[in-house]
Amino acid sequence: MKKFILAAPTMLILTFAVGATARAQEPANPVQFHLSCNIPSGQSQCSAQVSLPPGKRIVLETVSASASAPPPQQISLSISTTSATLPSGSAVASHFVVLTPTPGPVMSLYFANHRIRMYGQAGSIVSIHGQRLNMPNQPLYPGVVNFWVSLSGYLLP
Repeated sequence: MKKFILAAPTMLILTFAVGATARAQEPANPVQFHLSCNIPSGQSQCSAQVSLPPGKRIVLETVSASASAPPPQQISLSISTTSATLPSGSAVASHFVVLTPTPGPVMSLYFANHRIRMYGQAGSIVSIHGQRLNMPNQPLYPGVVNFWVSLSGYLLP
């Protein structure tokens, strides 16, 4: 019987702790932005970026992306944040997006929807980077590759 008496207060404490986290407030400053870039015929990469509002930090939570490329080309997509306090081009965080291909006769389509957790401090830049992967039989990279990316999360002071 002593074991039951000791276990009951422990269960009450655990129940209270779990119940308290369920009442956490949602972020008050949701944000979503769209970035796109294309790789012209004969080139191998593209990028697009957005700067954060002055004095704001960002938490990115979701990335949705689509892309199109001439078959049989392979492509990659990444997201990065940079900091104003680091040398130009220094990435603070980088995330490769897993693209699911849907092959077609004229154009292959790629799609992605991922939950992520990336942070950017005040003065950061959020960027996307699209790339054709090296195709040894196609040195000129024929056709245009397009990337469309939607990022969502929230801003912090």
